[in-house]
Amino acid sequence: MSKKKSSTKTTKRKTSINSKSKKKAHNKAEQGKKQSKNLTQKSKKVKNQNKKQTNQKKWLKNLSKHKEEQEKEQAKIQYDSTQTSKNQTQDNQEITSNKKVNILGWILRIVIFILILAIINIAILLFIQNQNIIKENQELKKISKGKILAENEKNQIIKDLESLISIPNDEQPIITEIKDAQYFKDQEPFFEDAQNNDLIVIFPKSRKIHIYREQDHQIINSGPIFFQDSLKPAKKNLNDNTQDNQQADAEAEQKPEINQEQLNQLLGSVKVEIRNGTKKTGLAGDYSDKLQELSFEKNIDVGNAQNQNFNKTVIINLSGQEKEPIIKMLTQEFEFEVKEQIPERESTSTADILIILGKDSITTNSEPEINND
Repeated sequence: MSKKKSSTKTTKRKTSINSKSKKKAHNKAEQGKKQSKNLTQKSKKVKNQNKKQTNQKKWLKNLSKHKEEQEKEQAKIQYDSTQTSKNQTQDNQEITSNKKVNILGWILRIVIFILILAIINIAILLFIQNQNIIKENQELKKISKGKILAENEKNQIIKDLESLISIPNDEQPIITEIKDAQYFKDQEPFFEDAQNNDLIVIFPKSRKIHIYREQDHQIINSGPIFFQDSLKPAKKNLNDNTQDNQQADAEAEQKPEINQEQLNQLLGSVKVEIRNGTKKTGLAGDYSDKLQELSFEKNIDVGNAQNQNFNKTVIINLSGQEKEPIIKMLTQEFEFEVKEQIPERESTSTADILIILGKDSITTNSEPEINND
């Protein structure tokens, strides 16, 4: 019994040892499985991580490639826009330059057109002036029954005259020789002392005439040029009433004509007062000198008007019809406005003729123009 119990115990011990060993082996196997499973899972994780990293790298590569493409596209767009703006700027510059060229072209055309008109007008004026000179020379030649002196002869005469009279610097005289002195004596007392071969020297612009005897180097007579026709009132337009024209002609016929000798007598006896109706100093004295150049004697008074704001120069005849030729001559020379009475607030005058200078005489006196009609 004891042997059976001991064997049973031994068997039980062996069985427990086997079971324990089996358990240990099983546990080891399970642990190995777990470890292999863990290793498998780890390897999968590593693979997944590697795969993710690879995908990330691919994604980053694609992203950088996409960015490069976008940058290239933006650079291209920017280049295209720059080129477009450059082209637009060039086009605008070309348009602007074309407009400027067109404007300059039109301005040049206008300037050329104006120059052509000016040249045509100058040519017409020169032609008319030349025709007038030819006509005057023909009339003088016809009247004097002599010849008009050539330029070389005229220049020599002018040199000889410089010691006798004042020669204007801005005009050339017309010089003709007298062949029939008696004809002139019958026409005008001014030529009373003229002889054949004497020279008539006329300054049309200055309205001066001289009789010069060359062989004696002597001035025979001098005086202003005065046209009797200027005393006649001008006829009205042909379209006006014929009765008015006839009345104007009748009035002209009623006015007595005056010859050169009578005019010289009037110029020597007339008393003139010149008043300065402006604020320019010395204007009345300047006009006094001008009247003396027109053969007025020195019987001229100068002074200031009470009103210093006259716009238009006026002339008043204070001695009646007798001095009317002088009024006509002065209005013809200086284009004065004729008044019948002294303006208000101006004092009376003892002169035969009163002249009150206005602002228009300032510009006129700076470079006086003398009417040659």
